[in-house]
Amino acid sequence: MNTRKCTKCKVITEWKSIPINYAVNGVNVHIDKVMAMVCPECGEEYLPGQEALVISKAVDAIVEASTRAYALASAS
Repeated sequence: MNTRKCTKCKVITEWKSIPINYAVNGVNVHIDKVMAMVCPECGEEYLPGQEALVISKAVDAIVEASTRAYALASAS
């Protein structure tokens, strides 16, 4: 797999499994074991474009489902 240089300290990143947390419209989403490029110097994390897009779409779907469920429960 390709790596990149850290934009902060210019060190070559390493592939690592990391957790990712999102907070969108009051909905918190936690994803374990996401492969990302991580700078061994400063810890800056980078997700490749395609992976970031897939994760973003999944989080959007979770937030939408949660928002609908909350609205239905509140209407009862």
